Amino acid sequence: SPVAEAYRHIRTEILSLLPRDAAPKVIVITSAEPQAGKTITSANISIALAQNGHKVLFIDADLRKPQLHKVFNLDRQDGLGDYLMGKTGLKEIIKDAGIENLKVITAGKNVTNPAEVIGSKRMMDFIAEAKSLFDFVIFDSSPVISVTDAVILSDMADAAIQVVRSGRILAPVAIKVKEKLANTKAKFLGVVLNDLKAEHSDYGYYHYYKY
Repeated sequence: SPVAEAYRHIRTEILSLLPRDAAPKVIVITSAEPQAGKTITSANISIALAQNGHKVLFIDADLRKPQLHKVFNLDRQDGLGDYLMGKTGLKEIIKDAGIENLKVITAGKNVTNPAEVIGSKRMMDFIAEAKSLFDFVIFDSSPVISVTDAVILSDMADAAIQVVRSGRILAPVAIKVKEKLANTKAKFLGVVLNDLKAEHSDYGYYHYYKY
């Protein structure tokens, strides 16, 4: 479908922008505002990478309003929050997504101080262990506009991507978020424009579809 092809195109762009000799890769995917479609976008990017033969770990790092467990119809419990609170190990919280080469970690237990635990040494340990087991580690993180979680996490990652929903946010706000991500240690790969209406695009046969 055109939607699947769009995500394969994003996958190709990601692979071309990352250094080929620097594996594994840790990528943070976030947005400026809620309801931009970052969870669906990051899920489909993870799936596309897995379908390309890469071992992928997809993690719900939005500890404030987690959604990943709903996408894959999984139990939210026993996830990242439990690990960061020191209650479990990494391998114990990895769940099967039902897709070859793709594993997921749900948000797990609610934590009262998400920014602090995400910026902790425990998170650094989590990333180091995950990198030893997978080719790609993909984080679906909280929106940047209201909390600092994604910016903190990007300082520990190799790359960052911003999802922008067409027609839903002012350009100066999107640019400000881009600048915040670009100022972290992660390489800013670019913006995924989500929910672009077909009648507003010039992408050939995509004109016949709305996605």
